Amino acid sequence: MAIATLAAIGSIKIPNYVTGEATIAARVNARDRLTMPRAGMIRIRVERNSEVALGDVIAEIDSPELAQQIAAAELGLEQAAGGLQAAEQNLVLAQTRWNASQQETAIARGRARDRQTDLRALSSGSGLPRSRQIQQEQAALEQEIRALHSQIASGQSEIAAAANEMTELIRQLDHKRQVYDERYKLVDREVLSANHPMVEGLRTEILDLERRIQAAKDRQQTQQHGIAETHQLIGQRQRQIAARGEQVQEVARQTEDEFQNERDTWQLTAARSQATAREVAAAAAERLAQSELVAQWAQELERLQAEQEQLTLRAKTSGTVLAADLDLKDGSRLEAGEEVLSIANLQELRATVQIRQEDSKWVELRQPVKFQAQGDEPYRAAVSDRAPTIETATPGAAPMASVEILIDNEAGRLLPGGEGYAHIRTGELRLYRKVQHELGKLFNVGKWVPW
Repeated sequence: MAIATLAAIGSIKIPNYVTGEATIAARVNARDRLTMPRAGMIRIRVERNSEVALGDVIAEIDSPELAQQIAAAELGLEQAAGGLQAAEQNLVLAQTRWNASQQETAIARGRARDRQTDLRALSSGSGLPRSRQIQQEQAALEQEIRALHSQIASGQSEIAAAANEMTELIRQLDHKRQVYDERYKLVDREVLSANHPMVEGLRTEILDLERRIQAAKDRQQTQQHGIAETHQLIGQRQRQIAARGEQVQEVARQTEDEFQNERDTWQLTAARSQATAREVAAAAAERLAQSELVAQWAQELERLQAEQEQLTLRAKTSGTVLAADLDLKDGSRLEAGEEVLSIANLQELRATVQIRQEDSKWVELRQPVKFQAQGDEPYRAAVSDRAPTIETATPGAAPMASVEILIDNEAGRLLPGGEGYAHIRTGELRLYRKVQHELGKLFNVGKWVPW
């Protein structure tokens, strides 16, 4: 009778719980780390455990290095824009000279062809009215000499303008060099660095002035060479006028000479046209280089300004501020990549539960759990993961297994780092199985009794 009663009692099913200590942490992927985008002094605008919404200002960073880089980029952009404007003006002047040389070449080519036609007329026997021919040619040559004198006057005006420009540029260059020498004394005394914008900017201005002075010298030389060639051309025309007084029998020879001269003029103006075309190409290349430099500085300034906007740290998610020693970080200098704080959604937390190895076989995913923090009411939870291995036990301690649970924390009273106990309901066991299991945890019966 007693045995039957014990058997009946042992067959009763009772709820089975696996209990273990638990440590709370924020959920994976529910926590956003805010780090320093670059080194600087930080001003934190939130407090620990405060609630923030998406887009709220969390902190502001003051970076003197970035401010200096932005100032240098603005100066570089301004200087590059000035260089671009000068290059565009030089291009317009070069194109004007090229257009004039094209017209001169077309005129010279037409005259050479006209003289060739006269030669063909003479060789064919049709001849030319001598007096009329001489008068017309004399008048045309005199008109051309006047035009050449006008060209010489224009060239001399350009030489004078270039001389005035060089005088002003040399004066500016002397002034800039004096200022540069004074600032470089600050570099020698280590007040400024050699690549400081105040020094680097003056160095760039000096190089630009030297380049412009050289360009003015080149224009002078080009005009002087052109005037010399024009004087030669005037001499040719004057000799041709004198030759018109020769006898009629000299007409054929004169016409041949004229053709040769016109052809030479054609070749000379064609050479000038090619030279001015090279000037246009060089000016266009300089304009392109200055335009690319402006684009580079503008892109760099845009990048730095975008980086400056990132110095205002904003919340990328809504949640609770998690951090230690925020008051110590506030107003201090932090390095790039250093963590400022974290923002976590605490409505659902995870906890790692340490259970005995013998109990791990009862635990399955999604089993209900009751989490109990000391001095607080119980919270609903569920098993979300199981560790694939058993932790190596320290000497004298039982082997432990890790189980992860998700805790419902809508009230927000639990915080990461807290501890408590988790009671995992694993179903029902008959009473005798429960007693056998608990005794097995105290005494390893299977080790001595294999049946």
